[in-house]
Amino acid sequence: MLSELNTERKKSAMTPEELRQIRLRLGLSQMELAERLGVSISTVLSWEKGRRAISHVVALAIRCMVEHAGLVDSKLLRVANTKRRKGLK
Repeated sequence: MLSELNTERKKSAMTPEELRQIRLRLGLSQMELAERLGVSISTVLSWEKGRRAISHVVALAIRCMVEHAGLVDSKLLRVANTKRRKGLK
């Protein structure tokens, strides 16, 4: 049961490819995204390479950036919204 709990914690709120595609749609470099999120560029690199899970807080911040940029109709945002509605944490 403990291993299931640890596996659940490690699940990302967003896949590395979703993050990369959203970043590109926003027209941001990895450095610019890092600055906007208040993290290091190595953290963004780790997320995009799948070495570090993307937290739900970060996914929410990115979702807000997408909405603010007017990309609400983007397929990527619909994916993020679907995960959120299903209660994936």
